[in-house]
Amino acid sequence: GYAAENEANFIGCLAAINHDDVYFKYSGYTFALRFCLNEIYRRDEVLFDTITKTVHKGILKNYEEMRTFWEGYKNPAEPIFKKTYSSYLKANKQAKGMESYSYVVALFVNYFETKTLE
Repeated sequence: GYAAENEANFIGCLAAINHDDVYFKYSGYTFALRFCLNEIYRRDEVLFDTITKTVHKGILKNYEEMRTFWEGYKNPAEPIFKKTYSSYLKANKQAKGMESYSYVVALFVNYFETKTLE
């Protein structure tokens, strides 16, 4: 298996985008796009606004639906769970803990830089 969260997310995304089913492909590409958009937002909100204007409205609606869905499962103890899980990740050689999830963006950029999107 893959212990590093960024590697696990990357492998999962590749499996989805290389699947024959268009819904799997859509899920893989939108998964990668969401991580990339989040990273852009974190670094440059103006660029984020510019880029999101070019994203298909249906994809943005999908993101909003997912956010709304997960909002219904918010737990007041969530910060404690996240801190505990982050400590678990650090104990398993992921020095950045929960931050390591966003490192998948570097893998996506390097991979897609040389690939043609389908």
